[in-house]
Amino acid sequence: PFHRFFGAGLISARMTVAFLSVLASAAFYWLLRQISPIPLAMLATYLLSASIFDISASRLANVESFAKLWGVLPLALLAWALRNKSWQAFSITGVALALAALTYDTLWPIGIVCIGLTLTELRGVTIQEKAKSLAALIAPVLLVLPLLVPYFISRVTYYELEKKGWQTEFLVKLWEHA
Repeated sequence: PFHRFFGAGLISARMTVAFLSVLASAAFYWLLRQISPIPLAMLATYLLSASIFDISASRLANVESFAKLWGVLPLALLAWALRNKSWQAFSITGVALALAALTYDTLWPIGIVCIGLTLTELRGVTIQEKAKSLAALIAPVLLVLPLLVPYFISRVTYYELEKKGWQTEFLVKLWEHA
């Protein structure tokens, strides 16, 4: 929308990044507000917004700033869904997870985190409710899976893991790199 309204140029890119950064900071505050007291949420959001990454993002218009919102929003929505315990809230969270998965491959572990948190937090509910919530959470991600698999394969070949010795002794190599 910024490129369409202001035309193609660096100013449009900077405004886009700044807007998404503010939106992501609001989502971050909302996440923390759901799980922590107000002073902690305010302090953490201030520290996030005053970080070098955030301050330089609007001037540099770097592409990584687009991933910030999708790293925070699924977790904020999950906190909301766990509080509501409705399949509709989990479905909205699933859409945010799908968009995060489509944004950048480094955001894929958020899906695993969300599933793990959902299983942990829904311990006291019936199996039917747990299955309905998990299905609503996972369904949007499964719908975008046909787009994610080819991308994942291209990223794996891009990293050339076989040249780094990852095809054998995977756990040993993982420990060495950790």
